[in-house]
Amino acid sequence: MNNEIKEFSRRHLFSYLWEDTKRLMAEMVVTYTKNETQLQLRPPFALPEKVFLAACTRCGECINVCPQHILVAAEEKSGIALGTPTILSKKNYCTMCLMCVKSCTSGALEIEAGQCGKIGRATINNKSCVAYKGSICNNCYQSCLKYKGAIKMEKGFLPVIDTTLCDGCGRCVSSCFIGNGIHVVAD
Repeated sequence: MNNEIKEFSRRHLFSYLWEDTKRLMAEMVVTYTKNETQLQLRPPFALPEKVFLAACTRCGECINVCPQHILVAAEEKSGIALGTPTILSKKNYCTMCLMCVKSCTSGALEIEAGQCGKIGRATINNKSCVAYKGSICNNCYQSCLKYKGAIKMEKGFLPVIDTTLCDGCGRCVSSCFIGNGIHVVAD
């Protein structure tokens, strides 16, 4: 009879733990769904977001090898994306050196024939950008001109993004002296 009590208690414990795990996973999916409009900026050649989240082992190797130090682990508020590599491009930019891709053993970052290394796309904040406030500034244009030429100057002084050329590297973001006149968003 004593064995039956232990077995019942063990079964009850595992049943409780399983239900708690399912509840936690459901909460994480709800959190991810709520934040889906605020997708993380991923390293170049990342798989589509949902596939990436399933494939990434969160080992941190891509973060460790990034020579630009722009990759960080996603924070707790990221929900199910917790621990996955995300790009912070305010202080530096992605040079497309592909060290992160070469270090990825899970296949979450993978170069396929015909695939581009697009990270996202730059977006100008017209309310913060000093050029849109009447001052002369072309830092973002100059930083991109040397690389991709995805920023054009409309009317000679207003920066405009050509999304067909922009790969979201963040050169423009790191060149913005006010810090929030331009940013990169995930596609």
